[in-house]
Amino acid sequence: MARDSSPAALACRLIQGDFPYQEFFSLSPAERNEIYAFALALLQANIAELKAQLKERDGIESVGAVNGGERPRGSAD
Repeated sequence: MARDSSPAALACRLIQGDFPYQEFFSLSPAERNEIYAFALALLQANIAELKAQLKERDGIESVGAVNGGERPRGSAD
């Protein structure tokens, strides 16, 4: 069975570390940029989900450098 070669599937492989360098760099720069864009969107969605879970579970509003370096409420300056 052939692997899915859509940019979204390739971005998942890239994030999971299942994308050999030779294969990745054999793609055109435009194809690599499209894969990077999908990977970035997936990672941003995962970060947003984790932040929502932290807020729901612990009431944490901020998670440091993930959201621009803000400090959690009540932290010292």
